[in-house]
Amino acid sequence: MDVRRAVPKGLPYFWVHFGVSFGFAHVIEDQERFSKHFAEEIIGGLLKLDPRTWRKPKEDHNVIPKVKQFVEWWQKFDCTRQ
Repeated sequence: MDVRRAVPKGLPYFWVHFGVSFGFAHVIEDQERFSKHFAEEIIGGLLKLDPRTWRKPKEDHNVIPKVKQFVEWWQKFDCTRQ
C-alpha cells in the first residue's frame, strides 16, 4: 500500500516503514502541538532508552562524518533506491 494514496494530499503525517510491505502512518492534526521528538519517543520506547537521550542530547561536533558513515553503511539496506 502506498501511504501517499492513503493520506489526503497536503495533510501532514508521520510515516514509519516496517520492512517491504507494511508500515504505520500517523496524521498530524495540530502541527503546533505535535512533539518535535515524536520519532525519538517512538524509537526510544522500542529500545527502552532513557528519555534524556533525546530530550537533552549531548552536543556532538563530529556529526557530519558520522552521518556520512551511516549513509554509506545504510546503502545496501535502502529499499527506496530499488
